Amino acid sequence: MKKLTSIISICLMAISISSCDDDNDSAPSVNQTPPDEPPCTIVCQNGGTVTPACNCECPDGYTGTYCQTKVITSVKVTVSPYYHQLVPAKYAGDNEFGGHIKIDGTVQLVTDYNNTRIYAVVNATYIESAGGMDTKARINGQVNTNRILLYTAPAGKKVYTINTNPLTDFHWYPNANYHGTGNYYPNTFVSRIEMIGDTSGDDLPSDGSTDRSRFRIWFNNFYISIVNS
Repeated sequence: MKKLTSIISICLMAISISSCDDDNDSAPSVNQTPPDEPPCTIVCQNGGTVTPACNCECPDGYTGTYCQTKVITSVKVTVSPYYHQLVPAKYAGDNEFGGHIKIDGTVQLVTDYNNTRIYAVVNATYIESAGGMDTKARINGQVNTNRILLYTAPAGKKVYTINTNPLTDFHWYPNANYHGTGNYYPNTFVSRIEMIGDTSGDDLPSDGSTDRSRFRIWFNNFYISIVNS
């Protein structure tokens, strides 16, 4: 009987040890480390920075997964001052228009070499249409004095596109019975023009001065898009 009891005790001990081993196998090790996370390999462009979440935080003016896209901002340019004065120059005949002037012109918006400024380039020809019909004058918009600065981009920005196309003709046709008056046919960009003349009428100044010449031009507002430079 004692022998049987000993055998049973040994068996119970064996079962107990086996059960403990199984429990130890399933329990996590105190020193076990979690598997490594995959490294963040994202590369941000245009000065973007990588966040702890492995995303790009973009600087002002850029967007996209990698900050690869420039933000294009639409801007309404309010033309100021109210009108702009240009300097006509005689190229034929005398200085006397006698009030009968036909004016034909064009206007174009252009940017400077680094796309930070917008100029209006006005080219116009004045022809005496009655009387002596010999006086001719012109405005040459390619000359610096006749290139009108309309817009300067903010620091760090440049002009992306000009969304208004002003390259169309404008015309002034004189009235036959009224001295120094006429009818203006505007385009979408030029809203008004005003005759040239000195203090005594609608003539070019004979002394070559420009203070008494008046060719005034009014522009409508226009739209552009700007981006980071």
